[in-house]
Amino acid sequence: MSRLVLSDTTGSSWDSGLAPAVAEVAVEIAPGVDVVVDAADTSTLLSWRVLRDSNVQAFSDAVAEPDVAQIVESARTGSETECDTLHLVPTWIRRARTSAIARWELSPIDEGALMLDEAGARYRTGDHDGAARLVAAASPAL
Repeated sequence: MSRLVLSDTTGSSWDSGLAPAVAEVAVEIAPGVDVVVDAADTSTLLSWRVLRDSNVQAFSDAVAEPDVAQIVESARTGSETECDTLHLVPTWIRRARTSAIARWELSPIDEGALMLDEAGARYRTGDHDGAARLVAAASPAL
C-alpha cells in the first residue's frame, strides 16, 4: 500500500496506517533512524522516521526494498513522495524480534540467554560495542 512520506525541517516519516496485531515495537536502526514493527510480524514496517541529519544509508541497508535512500532524499527536497510498505532484512528482523521478546513476553525468560540473543542480533547488525556490553552484562547471569 503506497502512502505519502511526510517531511519537514526535522526529518521524514511514513506511516502505514495499520494497527499492530499484537503490539508495537520500536527499533533504532541508527541515531535518528527509527522503525516500528508489530511484535507478531517483525519483518514488516508499520512506520519509519529518518531525522534530517541522520544516516540514510543505514536505513537503506536495513530494509529489503531498493531505492529507499532516493525516497528519503526526494522527500527531504520537498517533493511529494510516496512509499510502499518496507520490510527488514533478516539480520534486522532478528534484532526486532529480540526487542519484541524483551518488551512483550509475558512468561519468565532467562535474562542471561535473552541478553546473549540480543548481543548476537546487535553484532550481526553492526553494533559491536552494544554487543560487547551485553555479553559482559550477561556473563554473571550464566
